[in-house]
Amino acid sequence: MSLTVPMQLSHLGLSTHTVTPGRSKLEPSRRIIFSLDYFLSLRNVYGSSYAAHDAYLGNLCGALESINNGTTYIVNHSHIPNSPEHSDAVVKGLIDAKIRGVFCYTLYKNPWWEGSTLDKRREEETPNWRIDDAWRIRQEFFQSNKPENLLRFGFVPGEPDPTPFDEICDCEMGAALTTLHPIAQGSRLVSR
Repeated sequence: MSLTVPMQLSHLGLSTHTVTPGRSKLEPSRRIIFSLDYFLSLRNVYGSSYAAHDAYLGNLCGALESINNGTTYIVNHSHIPNSPEHSDAVVKGLIDAKIRGVFCYTLYKNPWWEGSTLDKRREEETPNWRIDDAWRIRQEFFQSNKPENLLRFGFVPGEPDPTPFDEICDCEMGAALTTLHPIAQGSRLVSR
């Protein structure tokens, strides 16, 4: 498939990149409220609550709903790598739905709290276990990771994170897409 690049994009030097607007049309005050609510509730409470099977069902049903509504390609930011079982479950949900897209493994650390689904011991003893898990997911589910694959592997460093990108991600991981969405700065996608 060949796409025609609009002239204005080629002038910006973006002819080989994917650009998304993110939430740029929201008023600044609404964006701040959304961001605070999102980080305080969704990221800090709900993300730590779901069991691996819940995560599977969420991705399966969300992907099927997207297909039903005419979405032909998704970028899935998986912010629930609470365990290797969670990581497997979210990938399997997308695979079982047979949706086309990119599964982006995030290094986001959902907080541990009493009753959460996180393993406190693993979080304390091996706080960077998610990097190894991302490699495992890439090797187990996305061996070829080519454009013709229905589902591809992508990567999202934990955000907000001041660590230089090349220190977080070994580019040999072979992510088809690396994406960041820092607070109040919109989305930035880098594709390979």
